[in-house]
Amino acid sequence: MKKSYLTNLILIGLIIGLYWFNTYDKTAESEMPQLSTLISNNIHNITISRPAVADIVLEKSVSGWQITQPIKAVANIKRVELVLSFLNTPSYAQITIGDGKSLSQFELEPANLVLALDQHRVLFGGLEPISKHRYVLIDNVIHLITDRITPLLRANATSFIENKVFPKANIITKLILPKLNTDNSLSAESIIIENNNGHWQSNWPTITTDRLSALIQNWQHAYALQVLPLQENGPVSTATHKIQIWFNDQTMPAEYELKLSDNALFILDHQQQLSYQFTLASLAQLLPSQSIE
Repeated sequence: MKKSYLTNLILIGLIIGLYWFNTYDKTAESEMPQLSTLISNNIHNITISRPAVADIVLEKSVSGWQITQPIKAVANIKRVELVLSFLNTPSYAQITIGDGKSLSQFELEPANLVLALDQHRVLFGGLEPISKHRYVLIDNVIHLITDRITPLLRANATSFIENKVFPKANIITKLILPKLNTDNSLSAESIIIENNNGHWQSNWPTITTDRLSALIQNWQHAYALQVLPLQENGPVSTATHKIQIWFNDQTMPAEYELKLSDNALFILDHQQQLSYQFTLASLAQLLPSQSIE
């Protein structure tokens, strides 16, 4: 009984200690000055520059963030928000430029990486050898920070493309899809699914209403594993299967193509010159199958 009581006391002590440590750490960090007083919502242009690599440029428009260089595509808002959240990074120490200090000793001249937020430039240097905090230069002040943003800034431009195939505002009202054969190949036969006064109907009488609704929802929220410019897409079979999708009761459909490789499904958007990659398991979620209907 005493042993159990003692064990409980030790556990309570550990919990209190961990709580204090975490609270103290967060409180201490929150009391540190932020890297910048810039307001992320006011930023309209982001440029990421790295040696020997084309700049990545993102611009904020009325419709949201867009990648404008080196490719053109809708930007992934979560990744953009991660970049902008960098402004709130706590600064562990500040070093004013001058006093005989050379930027090269902090690996800031030349900088390893430059992040431009509108007219403001952030230079990323080396790591402080003891704390492993990174030197960054902004507004003529060198800061020491915990660096969580560099891996994202060093990624290629395609990593900033929005993985969601269709914008949230594009509501599907009709689509024409190929059927899925029992061997997971794409049939030459198509199915038409259309919203009629709030009810989904098709030209395939054996498919249930629930299944139709599920197919529409899967397409509406389709989210690719990765998105690549068409010219960078890996080898796939030469056979393509066209699909047509009507959004918001438009009179003319948007056209896409489906392609299969040995291990992936691709939705090709020729208008944006993008290829959305999915797993082969996605076939069952995106296409009606003879085997289950």
